[in-house]
Amino acid sequence: MYTPYSPGRLSRFTQQKNAAARRKRMRRRRLTLAVLVLVLGWTGWELGRAIATWARGTDASAHLAPPDYTALKQAINGYITSQPGTYGVVVVDLDSGAKLDIDGNRVFFAASTFKLPMNLYLYTLIAQGKVDPNTKLIYEASDYEDGTGWIASTPVGTEYTIRELSQASIVASDNVATNILLDDLGVDNVKAFMRQLGGKEVVDGDNVTTPDDMALYAVKLFEFVKKNPTVAAPLIDDLEHTDFNDRIPAKLPKGVPVAHKIGNWTDQWHDVGIVFLSGRPYVISLFSRDIDQDTAAQVLSTVSRMVYDYQATLPKSS
Repeated sequence: MYTPYSPGRLSRFTQQKNAAARRKRMRRRRLTLAVLVLVLGWTGWELGRAIATWARGTDASAHLAPPDYTALKQAINGYITSQPGTYGVVVVDLDSGAKLDIDGNRVFFAASTFKLPMNLYLYTLIAQGKVDPNTKLIYEASDYEDGTGWIASTPVGTEYTIRELSQASIVASDNVATNILLDDLGVDNVKAFMRQLGGKEVVDGDNVTTPDDMALYAVKLFEFVKKNPTVAAPLIDDLEHTDFNDRIPAKLPKGVPVAHKIGNWTDQWHDVGIVFLSGRPYVISLFSRDIDQDTAAQVLSTVSRMVYDYQATLPKSS
């Protein structure tokens, strides 16, 4: 069992550098939600509630037959074996629990896909009332790490709310934001949580995973959204508005919501998430290595579209 969460460090002053940029991003997200309000009749964080309604299809459509992934698996396997690189592919139909698995137990460096279960742990604590997302944490010199995002460009000593750090860790895949959160949450606690969820390749001191484990965490995220739609809505919104969309969502029809998290490390390129195909949502976990980024993006986005095209032919839940 993981140990209880305890609050992290606080500082006395809040720096405002990059506040305008943050406000601009939030205005863009509010505009997106406003459009959904007008078009779909959703209000406030009803995006999360609407997605939770889809999630409830796992209960409402239990009578639907599970898909037969045999032909799709053969097609995907034939395609990826014709391409350079090494791959792992896992798909989970969220209505039936049926699973497609191609080398799902192959071990990869997790890279930033780790931020998905980390944030699921964080939001679980928020849902339990153990964390206030408005609590402020301080950026210390030891938190610095190169990579994407903007927090590294702000002064050491700057304060950010837990909510801001979570958003940065997902949308911009900000490593500094992640490190600040991990200082507070505890890496050991996060990994214990991953094991509690059922993760098998969780190694202390090493950021490794498998496509199967990451698919499991995405399924658990889906279940969390179903049970906690209001709390989970900001996290789902961040995962849908990530800055990196060259893999799972790249070749899907416009307007299909995809909540996902990529990971990059030297010659490894991954993406894992939930495709909210209306009436037939599914989890997809795509991992690759021994390949350049452009080729990986082409291969993974093609596999993603193959899965989508098949899922779209299945009977839909009401």
